[in-house]
Amino acid sequence: MVLDVAKGSAAYYKIDVVDVNNRKVTIKVTVDGKIAITGAILDAAGVPSFDKTQIKSLVLVVDDA
Repeated sequence: MVLDVAKGSAAYYKIDVVDVNNRKVTIKVTVDGKIAITGAILDAAGVPSFDKTQIKSLVLVVDDA
């Protein structure tokens, strides 16, 4: 999956990827522009039983306070 995001004045944003079993992987992104969320990135998070083939939702979170 490829996303193109401009983070504006925030130092970073996070992407929460949730599978159909409600297991969540959070990715912290510190760059503007296109990013690829690959299976390898999701696997590297080390969340037990996360099913990268059954994604239920993707949430973009900017909480740079």
